[in-house]
Amino acid sequence: METNISKYFTFRNKQLHCEDVSISEIKAFLQDQDFKTVSPVFVISKNQICDNVNAYLNALKKLKRPFVLNYAMKANMNPAVLRLMRDLGCSVTLVSGNELQLALSLGFEPGRMLLNGNGKQAWEIELAVRHGCLLNVDGVFNLQQTADVCRRLDRKARLLLRVNPELVVDTVVTSNSLNIL
Repeated sequence: METNISKYFTFRNKQLHCEDVSISEIKAFLQDQDFKTVSPVFVISKNQICDNVNAYLNALKKLKRPFVLNYAMKANMNPAVLRLMRDLGCSVTLVSGNELQLALSLGFEPGRMLLNGNGKQAWEIELAVRHGCLLNVDGVFNLQQTADVCRRLDRKARLLLRVNPELVVDTVVTSNSLNIL
């Protein structure tokens, strides 16, 4: 009996398979290679990733507007996965200078990368500015940090400003509805 989880993951004869390879075969391979531990193991379907990314790309292309599809590197920093994302036309959203260094070493186009998150250190901002990455600025402190780095380097930065309008919404919750005052 076969149960499909997705196009590339199935249960067949009480065994989970990824692209026609059973998990027990993967475990046996790892044991044969003298890995100290064989569990847990993360099994990723290359074809599933390709299908998923292509579905996003095809939908975005229908908009007939410029776009960049970014992969959140913090989700999985496996270089093989990152190279696949790059080869499929994705860029990356980064949360650290170390991720930025990895992305650069893997050949991602700096002008399409986004360095996100607050708490960036000066060296991370400097690296992003030197390579022309887009920097997400979350607040006044982060903007001042970036301005200081740009003055020191005598360079301009590409910025994405995230604005918090600080709207206050008072609510009263009743047993059968939510009323906004």
